[in-house]
Amino acid sequence: LLQVSVPITNNKGCTAKVTLPAKQLCAGLDQGGKDSCQ
Repeated sequence: LLQVSVPITNNKGCTAKVTLPAKQLCAGLDQGGKDSCQ
């Protein structure tokens, strides 16, 4: 398994871009760059 540290972001900015189910949260950077697949 791979692990990466990403900041939790506010849901208001996230839901402007994607539909977010109630039991999920947004994490990552707006400019991208990190994910657990790299």
